[in-house]
Amino acid sequence: MAFVLGHKAELSEERIAQYQRAGAMHLLAISGLHIGVILMLLRFFVKPLKRLKYGKVLAALLPVLLLWCFVLITGGSASVTRAVTMFTFLQIGLALARKNASIQGVWASFVILLFVNPRFIFDVGFQLSYAAVFGIVWMMPHWQRLFISQHWSVRYLADLFGVGSIAQLAVLPLSLYYFNQFPLLFWVSNLVLVPLLGFIIVMAIAAVGLSFLPSAYHLYDLANLIFDTYQNTVAWIAQWERFFIESIPFRSIDAVVLCMAIISLFVFLTRPTLRKIWLLGVLTVLFHINLLLQWKPPPKALILHIYKNSLLLTTEREIVVVHHEKKTKKIMQLALQFQLDNRLDSIRYQQLNNSYADLLVIDSLGIYKGVQAHNRVLLRQSPKIHLDDVIEHIRPTIIIADGSNYPSFVARWQATCEAKKIVFHNTASEGSYPLN
Repeated sequence: MAFVLGHKAELSEERIAQYQRAGAMHLLAISGLHIGVILMLLRFFVKPLKRLKYGKVLAALLPVLLLWCFVLITGGSASVTRAVTMFTFLQIGLALARKNASIQGVWASFVILLFVNPRFIFDVGFQLSYAAVFGIVWMMPHWQRLFISQHWSVRYLADLFGVGSIAQLAVLPLSLYYFNQFPLLFWVSNLVLVPLLGFIIVMAIAAVGLSFLPSAYHLYDLANLIFDTYQNTVAWIAQWERFFIESIPFRSIDAVVLCMAIISLFVFLTRPTLRKIWLLGVLTVLFHINLLLQWKPPPKALILHIYKNSLLLTTEREIVVVHHEKKTKKIMQLALQFQLDNRLDSIRYQQLNNSYADLLVIDSLGIYKGVQAHNRVLLRQSPKIHLDDVIEHIRPTIIIADGSNYPSFVARWQATCEAKKIVFHNTASEGSYPLN
């Protein structure tokens, strides 16, 4: 029922990872895709009503009413409400059957939702949903005209491929910026999984609606068989991990330039002209130049602040080496962000050492006597030491205290350094410290 109601709690982490690698993560969360499929099914089932008196009005309003009933069934979450609002206006635009009525309806829902809550514009799901729907409503009519004279089966497959490709292209700048990954097999998911989604939704709703009939219990077995086949298909697609690109470095300026290039591509495809070709070419060149420029060389080492933990990041060739005390989710996130920001290839984890080329690490054991002089000293785990004695033996030019120390110890060390006229860096108040 996760496909219908958006509940992912019953799915294992391995199963969710399979959907991610298959480029089908959007099938688990109720989004524009789910509501779009449901609207398509409702429009199909209400077609016979158009033969009745006032049937066109009824056929236009009944899907909207049923969509809002679906909002109540799923708990009225913000994402579902936004998606249904968007498709409500889209349905009105389709019912009017006027030129540009569909895209105007989507624009109307966009403006109204932002008027109700301007913070929606910062919601990733909101951005992805509207980017995909705008792209589909804008470009699908032009795509469908290419296959208007083909057999219905060819048109059907072309529509599936077109919807998936246009939506993926429309959300590409956002997905690269927020998630830094790209599934190359998304087109397989759209051709195989999306058509089954509508059938699964129908089967699930029918199974729930007929659950009070003992004679309909066999419908559950059929529904379970379809669900198992569906998930096995996802697992088969996900096993091709080489087609799932992760850790793609992508900045906000890259997303802006790529977005401009994609919009120019859509404008060009709607009505090709020489001027649009030049514009598209210039933006494409600017995008590639931007990828090569403005990348600063990564710092040789970086001490970061983590509450009750220690973290030192160093670089070796194209590898991030993560020196840590306790490997936590926060440390993994920071290491990944450092890798993406500096366009490095991979990450390696290892325990934090006590001595590096120009850095001495003094932990709770407080061992420093007999150690050669170092320019920098990192204090961690609140070592019970006399800092005056450390300064006399090690003769550092700067002392750094990370997030694993007690605040009272840090305050005392800072006062000592000020008296000795030695630079003191507290990561809790001054942030990370680069070692270049």
